[in-house]
Amino acid sequence: MKGKDIVWPGEKKKANVKAKKAVGSAASGNMGNKGSKLDKEISLTIKPKQILKIFMFILLLFGVFFLGRFSVSGDFDLSFATGNLGGLATADNQEIDVKADVANSGESNLDASEEIVLEGSKEEVKEEPKEVAKVEEPKVEAKEEAPENDILITDYNNVILALDKANVKWMDTWGKIQSVEISLKNGERGRVEPSYMIMNVRGYDLEKRIPLPTSLKTVKRGTTLKARVTVPSGFAYSEITAGNLASVPVTLILFDAAGNQMAKVEKAANLIE
Repeated sequence: MKGKDIVWPGEKKKANVKAKKAVGSAASGNMGNKGSKLDKEISLTIKPKQILKIFMFILLLFGVFFLGRFSVSGDFDLSFATGNLGGLATADNQEIDVKADVANSGESNLDASEEIVLEGSKEEVKEEPKEVAKVEEPKVEAKEEAPENDILITDYNNVILALDKANVKWMDTWGKIQSVEISLKNGERGRVEPSYMIMNVRGYDLEKRIPLPTSLKTVKRGTTLKARVTVPSGFAYSEITAGNLASVPVTLILFDAAGNQMAKVEKAANLIE
């Protein structure tokens, strides 16, 4: 046939395959161009002045927030909720119970626990009441008044002392008074307590102190006591000094323990054995 090319079936298939390959290469070329755009580097410019302005703005927001809380409650609370990012939570009226076990060193199974309750920022500690030691007032025992006849008398007006006899020992030219026998009468309104006597013999400047026996140291009211009192070491005398030994004045003065004179007697005694 004139004017037309004759195409054989085998050649037609080869033409289709080439056309498909051309389309594939064109598509892969387009994909290569797109990948090269994603691989490009991007540069960012950071200005410190802008970052500082943002940071100051955030601080201003925080300041306004806490200033508002302080004006309402009068106290700052910086508690943050850990479950929310950037969220703020206040921890008013929190109660924390803390239990501590204390073991005594001397006892094996004794546990002591104490509980501290914290409310807000204030600690509330409960103390056990302290025992106050009771002070007992001293008991004052009422003194029984002594009977009138048992009152101790120290101002003497009615005590009577009498010399009944002087017992002597004669030694040829001189003698010694070994003891005296006396009577003591208490005419006072209470008891008297004599302690000792002073004895003096005429012609001698010596004053002999004679302690009284226990039986004479307390004389009750209206009582008369008699006793034989020993003269310590005796009282030596002689006729030359004392004169007539048949009648020699002997003086006895009675005193109490404080040295107050109670009574006095002077009597002529027979100093001859």
